[in-house]
Amino acid sequence: PSGDAGTAFFPTDWETRYAEVRDCRRSPDHDLAYIRVFASPEAEATYTTRTGDFAEGAILVKPEYADDLCTDLTGFTAMRQTAGSWEFQETDATGRVLGTDTLRCYGCHTSSCGVPPDGYMGTCALP
Repeated sequence: PSGDAGTAFFPTDWETRYAEVRDCRRSPDHDLAYIRVFASPEAEATYTTRTGDFAEGAILVKPEYADDLCTDLTGFTAMRQTAGSWEFQETDATGRVLGTDTLRCYGCHTSSCGVPPDGYMGTCALP
């Protein structure tokens, strides 16, 4: 990650304001952390139905955990839709921005998660 990148894409009360759209599971990437996925109201329907386009401002938050019960939070990665593309961000467990690595994230998310069956619009949203 590159230095400080400003404010986190997601609110501190993400767990109550956003819908959980993927339950606890091991991620095939993200250093093989255990993850959950939460979607902002603008992202929820598109993510869950895998139809239509993500609205500008739609946010997906992926809390990452050290354990298979998803209780030991280690950090977050987040995606935000802007003008038909995704911005990516990494934060620590408190939400402090560690950086953005859009090129690395974008490369993986477009090559591995661009179209079904491997994903939907770069989200790695396997059914």
